[in-house]
Amino acid sequence: MHTPDSDNDPVYDLSRWWCVTWQKVQPDANPPVSRYYRLCLQQDLWGQWELLRCWGRIGQKPSRERRERVDSPEAAAVIRQQVQKTRRQHRYVPVEAPLVALDLADWTSEHTGNPVLRGNLNKG
Repeated sequence: MHTPDSDNDPVYDLSRWWCVTWQKVQPDANPPVSRYYRLCLQQDLWGQWELLRCWGRIGQKPSRERRERVDSPEAAAVIRQQVQKTRRQHRYVPVEAPLVALDLADWTSEHTGNPVLRGNLNKG
């Protein structure tokens, strides 16, 4: 039976995760355009930072998805600025996307008060 070693367990810092969505809707275009582009910073199962890019037609499953490992949230912020510039050039506009509410009371760091998860995400 595997016992988690706290020194090797990944650390999930949810306070640094983010997701940005842009849309391009032009119903009068020929053909009509209804597309989205989403860029999310998250951590994988091992606690490594990654950018998830999804894009496609609004109302359909993502037609394309790409994951890219990044060194830090700061490195991701640079990429986010580049993507934002490109989306503007292609006439996409940022939209408010609903966030999923998580109950992180059991996983808050005693030191910082920020939500930090360690190791196994199962509470059982």
